[in-house]
Amino acid sequence: MPAATRPLAVGERLVSAGTPQPRGSFRGRFGLPRGSAALESAKGFAHSQNRLNLGGSVTVLTSGMLLFALALSAFGTRGDPSQSVRYRLTDLGTLGGKYSVATDLNASGTVVGYSETSNGTVHGFVHNGRRMEDLGTVGGDNSFAHAINDQGVIVGASQTFTGTTRAFMHVRSAMRTQGVLGETHPMSFARDVNNRGTLVGHCRTLEIPPSPWFDDRACVIFGSDATDLGVQTGNWSSATGINDQGVIVGTRMYRTGLTRAFRYFKGKWSEISALGDLGWGYSGAEAVNERGQIAASVDTGDRVYRAVLLTPVRG
Repeated sequence: MPAATRPLAVGERLVSAGTPQPRGSFRGRFGLPRGSAALESAKGFAHSQNRLNLGGSVTVLTSGMLLFALALSAFGTRGDPSQSVRYRLTDLGTLGGKYSVATDLNASGTVVGYSETSNGTVHGFVHNGRRMEDLGTVGGDNSFAHAINDQGVIVGASQTFTGTTRAFMHVRSAMRTQGVLGETHPMSFARDVNNRGTLVGHCRTLEIPPSPWFDDRACVIFGSDATDLGVQTGNWSSATGINDQGVIVGTRMYRTGLTRAFRYFKGKWSEISALGDLGWGYSGAEAVNERGQIAASVDTGDRVYRAVLLTPVRG
């Protein structure tokens, strides 16, 4: 039955991609409710993962905006881009708190993200189309689910009972902690997983007071082991995307605050010069697909961010 005539279930409504939206209505920023018990406990945790913290809000990088742009780009190659696209919108709910944020979905439509719980903590979730499931933690208060592959493997980061943060892999209802680079400051954060089960993210080897300077390094995480990608040239780097061919993309930051997107493949990394050559002060790569296309974001000036799509040009 066409979407326009099918009765909508509770929590659903139709939206159109062709409908003009108010200026500023679509942003990459999701604010934690002021006064929420989750605010203070999640601020530092989210800050260490996203490297941005403005006025007591968790600022999510523009991955959602970029995925949206990629989806519209893919549609435009198969149909008339001037036509309006209609969607059935389903409110996925929360884990009992005031808000929830989706971070990824797989080919089956299974969605992962994080939500405030009824007791004010923040937990990762998976939504299978019928209900939202609390992924729990590995002993601490908060957890964040960042990605899911087509086999249903979920990865993210969770606080432990000791207060540190460890990357996790969630398979068949079981959450397992993953590796770190060293025991001096054993922290790791998983940001993506491909269909081969390879995790990427960043690992912390040393905390350099005063905060927020950390020795965080882009890494590949597998089981109890983690491998430094060797991208470090400043004081922070993170791998945020990996495709099934093993191409990894991410962002590195200098102590000056300058950030640059990078690409890594078969033991070699390089800065994505197509972004830096344009004179923009900030660039960050978010995701890479099987065609080698890279979704990224850039600062065009005065913190005005723009989503961009990089497509390989042969020859």
